[in-house]
Amino acid sequence: VASRQPLLEHEKPSTEEQDMYKRIAVAIDGTPNALGAVREAAELAKIHQSDSVALVTVVSERAYTKANREAIEAQGANETKIVSSAMELLDKATIKNELVMLHGAAVAEIAQYVDGAGVELLVVGDGYLKKIHKSSGNGSTTKKISREVNCPVLIVK
Repeated sequence: VASRQPLLEHEKPSTEEQDMYKRIAVAIDGTPNALGAVREAAELAKIHQSDSVALVTVVSERAYTKANREAIEAQGANETKIVSSAMELLDKATIKNELVMLHGAAVAEIAQYVDGAGVELLVVGDGYLKKIHKSSGNGSTTKKISREVNCPVLIVK
């Protein structure tokens, strides 16, 4: 994932813009795009002087079905790596962070958390939970999340 260039001096946000996103959350799963989403969130957290970044992950109710066992196990191993890398990235950038683990349906759980926690920006990697939902015909989890939450959503490819 290519990172964008830092802002130029004349592109720095105004004080009002800096106060826009004090509470940022990143929906993470076991996909490589999740780490790209964390990088973007870290950059935005610096620009907007955010209070913290919440790393939100959901253990899907589908995780308990036998049919998806291999996909879930593979995702679980990848997710552990992604979460560790994400926390390390934010720690190195001296950005306060927390891990939020939710259980249930990803879209509903993330929307409920975002709304309840007063999140001002949600960052999601394109392809969130793609491996699990690909065979289920449910469509894009990323798109569903973006429709359900009551805050701006940044989708990172």
